[in-house]
Amino acid sequence: MDPTDPSVPPVQQSNSSIFVTDLRLSFVWFKSLFETAGKGTTSSSVLAAISRAAEYSKCFREMQEGKRTDGLGPPWPYPKGHYFWTHYLGNRVPGSVGTRDAWRSFVPFRRALDIGASTPKQPVWPVWEAFYYPFGTGLICTLRMKPHSSIEAAIDSVVAIRTQPSFRVPSLSTQLLRLDDVASNFMATVREQATGTRPPVGELVGTPLTTTTIVRGVGDPTMAILVDQGHLHRAVHALTTWSSSWNLDGLPPLIQCAITRTGIPPSHVLYVRKRARVVWFPLHFLGTAKPKKLACYHRNQVMAALQTEALLSLFGEVAEMTQNGTPLLPTQEDQIRIAAGLLARLYFGNEESTYRSATVKSQIDCDPRKGEVNKVRGQHGLPPI
Repeated sequence: MDPTDPSVPPVQQSNSSIFVTDLRLSFVWFKSLFETAGKGTTSSSVLAAISRAAEYSKCFREMQEGKRTDGLGPPWPYPKGHYFWTHYLGNRVPGSVGTRDAWRSFVPFRRALDIGASTPKQPVWPVWEAFYYPFGTGLICTLRMKPHSSIEAAIDSVVAIRTQPSFRVPSLSTQLLRLDDVASNFMATVREQATGTRPPVGELVGTPLTTTTIVRGVGDPTMAILVDQGHLHRAVHALTTWSSSWNLDGLPPLIQCAITRTGIPPSHVLYVRKRARVVWFPLHFLGTAKPKKLACYHRNQVMAALQTEALLSLFGEVAEMTQNGTPLLPTQEDQIRIAAGLLARLYFGNEESTYRSATVKSQIDCDPRKGEVNKVRGQHGLPPI
């Protein structure tokens, strides 16, 4: 992309060698409802239709045949071609997966949320999606941003959206709202759809998992290599901390956070922290690769994060139920065994049976619920992950 091309919007001037013109930022929340699903929900709720194998299979088949009238659809946009779901399902075309395999893979149902949320202060296009599992609900907000600015200015904008009142939602307030407040309200709506009962007002949604990908930029790829403690290291790290003082904060050693792989350019890094990851592939976003390439990769990473978080959340609630002395139903025991197997596949990343990414392994390793997963695996004579 030539910054002198009149068809390209002007960028803000800076000493930076990198300018950002297209960026994706996704937030993932998940609420486990395992105990609620086991007790039963109202007959008209989503969980009533999908929380057990027979009901799930009926709903999934109706969805495949186009007979659902409630807006529930598959998590993939097209029957074939989605990299994450293809590999997660054992290298099978997602649109042709059978109901039994879908159940044993805990494929969620998706519903787009048309909620009228906008960001009047910045050129941002938010997309909100709800995901319904047999044992819980997920919410994803993806922001497409076109800052046309230096990477430093772009990060200031992203941090502001994450931490400051930036969202206008007329149905909720006349004032601008913070992202967490918007997510809390929408998650409550999704949960009500799932169970038939709205949760208490003000219930927190927790810290989201975030994935950030620069999809397109302007600059010299040879100047975009991350150097330990350098200014680009600082910039990328800011996308995992959301600190307003990111340009002054201390940095961890780059080697602790940067994941590289053999077979890919050494400048390409997955920068991973406990609840955040950044896709930094400068040869793609500063090169000739089509923006769709990184946009699709971003979506794959987000779907992997959602699926992993859903499974881990299930084990988090199982631990709470055990501590409270709540007995597990046989159907719940079966779901726990399935989830333990799915997490192991994701963790070890066998490309013949599932999606493989170092970010998934890091997500599991950083999560304290991994201990509960291994406890359950041990009870069934399975090795730990």
